[in-house]
Amino acid sequence: MDIQTLLNNLHEEVSCSVPGSKYTDPKQLPCLHSFCLHCLNRIQRTSGRRDKIPCPECRQEFKIPDNGNLAALPTNFRINSLLDVLAIKECNTTGVKCGNCDKRSKESHYCFQCCAFWCGECITFHNGMKANKDHYALALGLL
Repeated sequence: MDIQTLLNNLHEEVSCSVPGSKYTDPKQLPCLHSFCLHCLNRIQRTSGRRDKIPCPECRQEFKIPDNGNLAALPTNFRINSLLDVLAIKECNTTGVKCGNCDKRSKESHYCFQCCAFWCGECITFHNGMKANKDHYALALGLL
């Protein structure tokens, strides 16, 4: 797939097939299918089994690592990267809402750790917080 096709189909690439919305905390099963952690937790709860989970896509059953802890499944970093690309693409075309004050702007900052946009005023507070000292926020403007 070329880069233009990927950018045009970005929403499809970052949509979890279980809820049909953008991935949140994408985890990869041994069959290489990926799903949101909360979707997998819901499937685990409804199945009544703590040690195994069926893949919602191919129906293969897998043993859950770490005594039933689905968070121990590998994170799908490819999907996380595509979510970052989508966020930046959306900022450049439509403007985005600040994750703090809800102001909409095309000139904002994107924090890769928070996975959120911040307006110019709120990023100052974000960056000034001791808890965010290791966060990386990229300044986005009209490109």
